[in-house]
Amino acid sequence: MTVDSAREDGWLYTPISSDTIFSLWSIPRSISWTTLSSNWPTMLLAVFTGPFLNNVGDLAVVEGVIADRAMGSSNFDAEVKVQGFSYFASALTMGYPSDFGNDDVMLHRVGGGKTRLSSILNCMILGAFVFISGPSLPLIPAIVSVIPKFVNGASMLLAGMEMLFEPILQGRKSLPAIEYGVIWAVVF
Repeated sequence: MTVDSAREDGWLYTPISSDTIFSLWSIPRSISWTTLSSNWPTMLLAVFTGPFLNNVGDLAVVEGVIADRAMGSSNFDAEVKVQGFSYFASALTMGYPSDFGNDDVMLHRVGGGKTRLSSILNCMILGAFVFISGPSLPLIPAIVSVIPKFVNGASMLLAGMEMLFEPILQGRKSLPAIEYGVIWAVVF
């Protein structure tokens, strides 16, 4: 069986077509600026809702599970500042909006969790993925096009089960009732 015949039979993904990184700079010409100005309050509310809910969830749950000595103490202001700097830097470089929650990982703390270094690290990682997936260096499209679909589905299923298993089953042993209730509210 060849790669082309496996792709035709539906076992592999079709190759991903991508554009050059320089085409990002042509995007402002296609924006309807009058629509943006008339919907400014709604968009502003939407931009701040994601990071706010992300930080509330992280601070309500994560600090109850991980000890301060392992993670370092945190507060809402510090987390919002780190994510805010990342959003501003992404917006200034014509990035895309994303809601990443890396506040609870050790890499975030080691990389300067409550400083600007953390936001720089976030932008560098996101930028690396953008450049790697471009046509000048098409690593990600080339790799994804030869991964069987069932491998991708199985890995997503395992990741989803792990994300549910950790907080729901193991969290009951170590969390107070109110924090465990927050997990149920977020998951379901």
